[in-house]
Amino acid sequence: MRYLVTGGAGFIGSNLVRLLLEKGHDVDIIDDLSTGSSENVPHGVYRMLIGSYKDMIPYLREKYDGIFHLGMPSSTPLYREDRGNVYRVVEDFIHIMEYAAEHKLRVVYASSSSLYNGNPTPWTEDLSIPVTDYYTEARYYVERLARVYNEMCGVQSVGLRLFSVYGPHEEFKKQYANLLTQLLWAYRDGKTFEIYGDGEQRRDMVYVPDTVRAFVMAMEAEDIACEVVNIGSGVNYSVNELAKMVGAEVSYTENPIKNYVLDTLADTRKTWDTLGFATQYSLEEGLKCSRSYYLPETK
Repeated sequence: MRYLVTGGAGFIGSNLVRLLLEKGHDVDIIDDLSTGSSENVPHGVYRMLIGSYKDMIPYLREKYDGIFHLGMPSSTPLYREDRGNVYRVVEDFIHIMEYAAEHKLRVVYASSSSLYNGNPTPWTEDLSIPVTDYYTEARYYVERLARVYNEMCGVQSVGLRLFSVYGPHEEFKKQYANLLTQLLWAYRDGKTFEIYGDGEQRRDMVYVPDTVRAFVMAMEAEDIACEVVNIGSGVNYSVNELAKMVGAEVSYTENPIKNYVLDTLADTRKTWDTLGFATQYSLEEGLKCSRSYYLPETK
């Protein structure tokens, strides 16, 4: 099989590319390198195109078996700093879905658990989506567009509402990296990590190899027309618990973020019923692997 991966030089995207290559697939990448790097791209990628999706996708002539779309800014501050990211995400997605419609391809794309913000946990896929942020509005509109393209053009798609994904190859996200990764960096560098509030906010953590396995399962699943599912572990931990597990020194400060996501927790029943997916790595196992990657002296 040959797949196109947008955002394939980013954190989750590069891990997905590694898995696809391990499975013997050919992979092309498009990435604008906004939060990724060519250093993340593993050897064996057939072709890598650098630039905007809207400029490149209409001119692709290769025959693909599916598209993995991860090339969207994946952090709330990126949208608050540049609200133009909202329309760029939508415009890029339209180009991708037009290409998928023309070539009859399935699209598996990254959505976000942040859409649920304001709802009590655990979060099920049928909950109403409150209006809370530019980031979540962009991702929710992408989900709705996916539904329209399925009904109007027959494009099959699966949106994965990702919870807190952590693991190797997140360096180039810098200050936008996952909380657990930043705790590891603070511990490595001998710095004090600043926690917003009292540290009792909770996160459902997912190790990145589990996450990319879910992407592949979504691409390979049969009898799916258009679905959205949670990708989480179904277990959450407080920030204080995470800091203690890492061994990081912390301090506390007043939370300056409006509409801050307090607690996340996935209900994973639909994911299991739809994809047969469940996480395989416990937090302890994923943290051990992440520690070995970011702090190699602790292997």
